[in-house]
Amino acid sequence: SKDHAEERFIESFKKYPDNPLKVLFSIYRGNYGKFLLSVFFFFIKHSPVWMSPIILANIINYVTTQDERCVEKITANVILMIFLILLNVPMNYLYVRYKSLAVRYVETGLRGALIKKLQQLSISYFKDVQSGRLQSKIMRDVEAVETLSTQLFVSILNIVLNITVAMAVTVS
Repeated sequence: SKDHAEERFIESFKKYPDNPLKVLFSIYRGNYGKFLLSVFFFFIKHSPVWMSPIILANIINYVTTQDERCVEKITANVILMIFLILLNVPMNYLYVRYKSLAVRYVETGLRGALIKKLQQLSISYFKDVQSGRLQSKIMRDVEAVETLSTQLFVSILNIVLNITVAMAVTVS
């Protein structure tokens, strides 16, 4: 439920006060499946980038070796590349959808947790702080967590998958 998520977020901050990375992983708990689906769709979405050098090398090899089935093999490789490129749009949609579902869940939970904490503050605190500044700070903080999450997810995922694919292609 919504109240349970807000309490879980508050507990995450209390449990790991000096470890922001643990807090980040803790507030995303329950959304790991969405991230895994997002990684799967990201992998498929990026496959034309990794496959195009291999397919191009295959085509060059077929042309230079003068194989009797050269046209069939080139056609098969071109069809494969077209198929991978056509998959790009729906896979990008699914990748962004599942990543966004997890990130939006955390954004909503953070806002709720912050509001809950604000409601527990004393009235004298609100006399000293302007409500506009407080609201602006909350919005900036939640946006910063969302930006960090997105940048970590996209950057690290891209780096890990590129290195993994490069190693797999090099080894094979």
